[in-house]
Amino acid sequence: MRRRSHLALVAAIVLAVTAPSADAFTVHGRRWPHGLITYYDAAPDQAWALARAVSAWNGSGANLRFVATSRSRADVIVEHGKNPAIASCRRAVATVGRVRHARVFIFARNDGSPYCNRFNAAFFLTHELGHVLGLAHELRVCATMNPSGNMSGGEFCPNRQPWQWFCRLVEPDDVAGAIALYGGVARPEPGSGMCPLYTSQGPPDVHLEWLAAERAVRMSVQGSTAPAYAPFLRAETSGHAAGFGFAEANGSCPNGAALASRPDDAFQAGDRWDGVIAADPSPGRYCYVFWSVDALGRRSATTARRIIVVPPRATG
Repeated sequence: MRRRSHLALVAAIVLAVTAPSADAFTVHGRRWPHGLITYYDAAPDQAWALARAVSAWNGSGANLRFVATSRSRADVIVEHGKNPAIASCRRAVATVGRVRHARVFIFARNDGSPYCNRFNAAFFLTHELGHVLGLAHELRVCATMNPSGNMSGGEFCPNRQPWQWFCRLVEPDDVAGAIALYGGVARPEPGSGMCPLYTSQGPPDVHLEWLAAERAVRMSVQGSTAPAYAPFLRAETSGHAAGFGFAEANGSCPNGAALASRPDDAFQAGDRWDGVIAADPSPGRYCYVFWSVDALGRRSATTARRIIVVPPRATG
């Protein structure tokens, strides 16, 4: 499965020694007293992404809290970076741990860009706030604190589907590191933490017909409306085949495992098809299950099911 390239995440190192803990996370910075860190958002175009990042850390179960305040009262300023690597949306930078005039530098948001969009920004800001808390890069296990990553998570995390983003934003290892610094009890969330970037399309409109004279099953398919892709995903759909897939079973309808392992030749590109799919089949009850496939390879969440009963062949 395709995956967008990882983007670099950089910490401005302020201490000389990195001390790996007994667990996978790595601590590298002084903790903030009482776990309270005030911040000011000087990059208002990233308000959505920053709010998600703050919520992820504040809800992690660690005894810490990021609190918005005025610029003059803030421990941390979040602002746009002028470094070319930051401006090109390939990098973000932060100071590590408790320092005077702590900073987080982030790129300007552009939701039409595969790099500068709000979802990547939310991941970047979560990572950089982890540095502010006192966490260094994690090089051994899946973590938001991996040295690079994108909206799908850190570079050492499992590959995820191109239509998903890691909306939980912090992995268990990140939370364990924050708790090691600030105390608390992890608040595990159910599920994988993945959220769709767009709603899947519906199943195709299918008509099946038994042609008695030809002893054949004829199929007509009209595809469903294409989904509304996130703006930065539209370019990725160019040149990729969308269409529909189907599975057949004699008797009961195919189950989920059968659909998941469908053969490649069950896929038809395009949103229209009309023709014979079964010539002179054996008598019996046949179930056909259909699903749409969009230009990123995402299957429709629901299926269309059709039954055809093939009568015995005439004798005499």
